[in-house]
Formats: sequence, structure tokens, C-alpha cells
Amino acid sequence: MRNLKLLFFLSNLIGLFALVYIIYNTNEPFLLVLYLLYIAFALLIYKKQERAFFYLSLNASLLFLIFLTNSYIAQTGLPFAPGGDAFNYYEVVRNMCEGDFSGYYGRYKLYLFTVWKYYEIIEFFTNTSTNYIYFFFLNIFICCNISPLLYKIATRMFNAKVVLFACVLTSLFPPLIQVATNTWREGFVYAPFLYSIYLSLNIKKNINILLYLIVFLFVVNIRAEIGLASLVFFILYNFIFVDKGKKKISSLQKGLYFSIFLFMILLSYNMGLFEYFNYSNASSLEFQYNAYNDMSNEFSGNNSLSNKLRNGGLVGRVLLFFYTPFVPIPPPVFATKTIDFFSFFISIGAIIWYFIFPISVISIKNGLNDLNLSRFSKSYLITFIIGIIIISLTAVGSFRHKLYLYPIFFVYFFNYIYMQKREKVIKIFLGIIFTYLFALLIYLYFKNIL
Repeated sequence: MRNLKLLFFLSNLIGLFALVYIIYNTNEPFLLVLYLLYIAFALLIYKKQERAFFYLSLNASLLFLIFLTNSYIAQTGLPFAPGGDAFNYYEVVRNMCEGDFSGYYGRYKLYLFTVWKYYEIIEFFTNTSTNYIYFFFLNIFICCNISPLLYKIATRMFNAKVVLFACVLTSLFPPLIQVATNTWREGFVYAPFLYSIYLSLNIKKNINILLYLIVFLFVVNIRAEIGLASLVFFILYNFIFVDKGKKKISSLQKGLYFSIFLFMILLSYNMGLFEYFNYSNASSLEFQYNAYNDMSNEFSGNNSLSNKLRNGGLVGRVLLFFYTPFVPIPPPVFATKTIDFFSFFISIGAIIWYFIFPISVISIKNGLNDLNLSRFSKSYLITFIIGIIIISLTAVGSFRHKLYLYPIFFVYFFNYIYMQKREKVIKIFLGIIFTYLFALLIYLYFKNIL
């Protein structure tokens, strides 16, 4: 505990130094105001432990923001991750601030609208600034809520030390920080997804069902597949795996929930949030499936294993489901000709995940028979499976699409480490290492002959 207190203290100092550097480098002193607002938000919203994780996430993101943006500029000349959409979102919003709404359409409409309004507020105080750094700061703020929300979810079911270490890892996990310090849509829905899980666990409070619907509609209009995963968990936890001895939701409540849900859907459609339904064939599953295939083939290397599995018929698709949870394979640092901070940073996260994932699966499997964890474990395991199926049918190469599922897996990972004997934990780690060495040989073999 003393080491953790030191970690939180040092992170605050490092975060302040990083903030000063960013302000000096961008000449945007208003960033200090945003930083203080974020601090005040955490003071008002979160309890002591939750607040500490918020600050840890904030400070870690500010520190690594410096190195990540420098890495991207070295690669592309732009402070955005390689990939067209990261830069294009910012360009569209900046054009909207200048009165050009030609790019304001489609399923990104709510996302663009939210960021545009945020920039309008920034412009009110700074006169003309549309600096990219404000986009990053908005994403960072949203992602800083992931760890506190994870704490709210897990603290009622898991040991305090387990939750503590899971939240620290979430705050410092490289891929989550990388998404936070960018302009991708994912950063907007990771925290709302966890909030929807928290609300699903506390749905007996009537206000929470309304809050859940609002959060669900926000998520589904920015990243539809994550909204679907949220809805799957909500239904499983509250209607399918309900404990027999506990009071179930009454028929009257179900009718009320459905009515509110339908009203919110119609209201959102009337506001134009589901605008992608207006396009020809947009609601056709076949059209969407083919579009995703074309897009995935376009952005994946011709010799990539994911691309070959995607086009490998039924067998390839089945194998793709098992391949998807481990992406990126190999870690980026082994796949690039020149090593930069970005590839090194993300590779650390990828390697950590290779060990976390199998142990978490074992831990969830154990949780299926645990009276305190059974309901939650069953609901989240199925949600994870469905989430991975969706991703394996879409953009497998973009591992950020599945990061929203990671934090709760971190809790199960540390739960296994904490609950099992040390000797057993060492054996499972050794078993994973030997399995991966064997899989690596098979991977290299098929990569050369397929």
C-alpha cells in the first residue's frame, strides 16, 4: 500500500510537469483550465479511492501523450496515430468550426456533433483556437473515468487488493492510454460502456434504467458494436441469469422499461442520430458484412494472417475467432523495420495481454461456479464472446476495437493470482510460455506457406 501511495504521489508530480511541457509546446494556456476542471470533476463525482485512479489515469496520459505525439510526428508528420480516420475526424470538426458542414453526416454524426460543441466552448474562451491538442484532452478526460468505474463495478464482488491492482493496471495499460491520447471514436465509448455495466448491476433503482438507456443510445450511435455488447450484458444479467432466490423485475417494470427504451430510440431517430439508416442498403447485414470485408482487406497486408483467415472460408472464419483476442500478433515492435516509441509502447501492452487473457479465461471459468460471481461471470463471458465474434467479422486488424472488454478481464486476472497458491500460478505461467513458443513455430510455418 505504501508503494501505491508513492506511485500516486509521483504520478501527480509527473503529470504537472507533463502539463507544463504540453502548454509550453503548444502555446495553449487554456489547457491548465481544463486540467483544473478535470481535477474538480473528480473531487465532486468520485470517492477517495476512485479519485486516485482518475488522477493516475490523467497523469499517465499526459506523460505518454508527449512521447506518442512525437512518435507520430516522426512517422507521418502529423500528431495522430497512423490511420486515416484519426486525422479525418479532427479535420471534419475543424471544418465545422469554420462553417463547413460537408463532412457532417453518417453514423459518426453524434460523435462529430459532440466534439464540435466542445470546440465551440473552447473557442468562446480562447477566441479562435482549434488546436488538435484539445481533442486529445477531451478523449483523455473521458478515458480517465475507466478506472474509477471499474472500481465501482468490481469492489462489491472482488477482494480489495484485486480491485486495486486491476484499476492501477487499467490506468497504466499502454493501449488504453494510446486510445485516450488520440481522436478515435473508441475513446468516447470505453468509459460509457463500463458505466452501462455498472448501471446494469444496479438496475433496481428506477433512475438507473433511464440513465442506462441514455448511455446505451450514446454508445450505440458512436460505436454500434460496443452498444450491442452493452445491451447483451444488460439482458443477460437482468433477465436471463437472475438468481432464483432474488426478486425479479416485475412485468409492469419490464413494460415501463420497454416503453422508455422505444421512446428513446424514436427520439434519437427523429434527431437524425441513426442517419446511416438513410443510406441505400445500409441496414442490410449482407451489405455491412461485405463492406467490412472490403475495408479489412484494404487496410490489412496481403500477407497478413488475419487477412488470409478472413478469406479462408468457414474454417478460416472459425480460426479467426480464436485469433482475434490475441491481436496484435506479433507485437508491433517485431513487425516494423524501425523501432519507435509507439511500436515499443504498444508491444508492451500486447505482451502483457498475452499472459492476462488465458489466465482471465480460467478465472472466469472458475467464477461460473462461484455463488458471488456466477451471475456476473456468465453474463460477461457471453458478452465477451459475442463482442469478439462481431470484431472477427469486421476489423480484426484494429485491436482498439476490443479494448473496451479488457478492464474487467484485468480484475479476473488478479483474482486468479490472488486466490491461487503461488506454485500453481508459477506453473500456469510456465505452461503459457511453452504454449506460446509452440504456437510461434506453427505461426511462422503457416505464414510462410499459406
